[in-house]
Amino acid sequence: MKSKQTLANTQKITPRIIATAILGAWFITAFFFGFGDKSVLDPELVYTKSFGWFLGVWAILTGIMLVYGTISPKVIRVTAFMGTLIYCIRTAFAAWDNFLTIGLCAVMAFMFWLCEFDWSWITKMNISRKTRIALTVVFAGMTGCFVLLLMIMGYLTYTAEAGNSTAVYTQMLWQMSQHFTPDTTLEFGESVSHFAVHFSPIFYLYLPFYMVLPSPVTLYILQTAAVLSAVIPLSKLAKSKGLSNGMTLVVCLLFCLFPALIGGASGGFHEYALLIPLLFWLIWALEETKLWAIVTFGILCLCVRETAAVYLVALGLYRLISCGFKEENEKQKRDRILGLSILGVSLVYLISALLILTYAGQGTLITRFSNITGLYNTTFGTLIKEILVNPAIVIYEILTTSKLLFTLCFLLPLLILPFMSGQKATLVLLVPFVALNLLSDFSYHIRMDFPYALGSIPFIFYMVVLTLEKHPKLPAKKERISQWIALAFCCTLIVGAYRAANESFQAEYLLSGTKEPVTISQTLEMIPEDASVTASSRLLTALADREEIYTLGHNISTDYVVIDLRDEWNLISDANKMLETYRANGYSVEHITDGVIAVLKKGA
Repeated sequence: MKSKQTLANTQKITPRIIATAILGAWFITAFFFGFGDKSVLDPELVYTKSFGWFLGVWAILTGIMLVYGTISPKVIRVTAFMGTLIYCIRTAFAAWDNFLTIGLCAVMAFMFWLCEFDWSWITKMNISRKTRIALTVVFAGMTGCFVLLLMIMGYLTYTAEAGNSTAVYTQMLWQMSQHFTPDTTLEFGESVSHFAVHFSPIFYLYLPFYMVLPSPVTLYILQTAAVLSAVIPLSKLAKSKGLSNGMTLVVCLLFCLFPALIGGASGGFHEYALLIPLLFWLIWALEETKLWAIVTFGILCLCVRETAAVYLVALGLYRLISCGFKEENEKQKRDRILGLSILGVSLVYLISALLILTYAGQGTLITRFSNITGLYNTTFGTLIKEILVNPAIVIYEILTTSKLLFTLCFLLPLLILPFMSGQKATLVLLVPFVALNLLSDFSYHIRMDFPYALGSIPFIFYMVVLTLEKHPKLPAKKERISQWIALAFCCTLIVGAYRAANESFQAEYLLSGTKEPVTISQTLEMIPEDASVTASSRLLTALADREEIYTLGHNISTDYVVIDLRDEWNLISDANKMLETYRANGYSVEHITDGVIAVLKKGA
């Protein structure tokens, strides 16, 4: 009996199994031989290892897998699949290149197809409500700790965020806590109310906490907690759409691992981060038709920033289109009224806010769209006119290499899951992503490590939930959906490794044993709290709790000038030359540590 069973098993070795064993052994061997002192993309890497040993190990491992495959071909598939995944994750982390990451996801997709797994257990996973909640909390907590670690590490090593949003908002909240005015000197080189630049009263929610513990770390903790709290409305949304506990957990796990979420949330303190939980709550309220919640979270979204109205416009349009125009029933009428109301209020608010900022404030930062409007005619009227009259320029701006790479890295972890619901109306939810991220030529709008991409994340996951809602009703798609979910996890891990590598330089700097951060901290403590300061970009956050602080580029006369002399971290071409320039302009060196930091005092 045993001999017949063994014979039956030996007949399972097919050309596909052989190819799986060969390729799986190749990637496993490459994992062990492909990482040394040199970069994985170094053309001379092959000379640093014994190529003979590589071929020998590859051949032996292939043989072992094929021999064992006569007993259990499934073992070959599992070994090859996991070996390939580990190689792809390790390579993405070691090389962190855009195109390489996309290619590794393609390799993973090929091995996914080759290994022929049955992934139906993902859509059939049955767990209790308590287990789902517990695991969701664990996943969210782990992601939150990682995000918080990145931000605090960047702050303590003075390597974080050249965009200065944390410094701007720290100074603004300090001014609010001292004088109840949202003023900042960092945005325009003069004292200006931030609300003359962006309408963001949502910051008043942060103020009580900042007054108790006035530190950027307080803001980091609050932002991280707010962002990861989005798993609550996401879970409620998934359950309201009929997803099982298992599928709800899958969606929440994908959300917690989503690279754009981790990169954006750890990219500095910014009001845009609040759009994630608020938009999720608004979407849930719309699905449940809870009017009080729709009004509350709609108002809160609009309080984040004037451009948040664009997200509500898209949500109103989706609601309006998805309800249909042919059949009439109470639900359709209600959805149509809701869609029209949200659309109308959002448009009125957006136009009003832009007019107020244009004529009573500092403008609307429309220059971020000067690639479409032109440098000397930068108005929203011109922007709309150019888009309508010259759609070719819109296509051109969206399809630039940098924006295509950003789009791929943003969407790649979820693959085509957001687009499998079969509802064409869901494409409207991508309008804010195109309008606010891809049309602009402002580099921070297409960065995975800055919060501007965060607003589109709730819409992308809303589309995923709508896809998963459909699959129980479409049995033919069950298997395909489960396969795409499994592959989405693999791509999420690969892109996540690539994104983590982009942030790892801070950890490498800290773990190198350098004393530079300690030296900088001790030096900054020498500056009086009431003194006006001009400082290098990466030092601004630590000095922001004062009435006057400026970036070096503003060239404003202040009591002190602080220059970051670290070659790998300062953002100016020659810090030592700038040091000499200030000395020539009447500043004397108060303290200097060569290659680290210099403090100059005016007229001393």
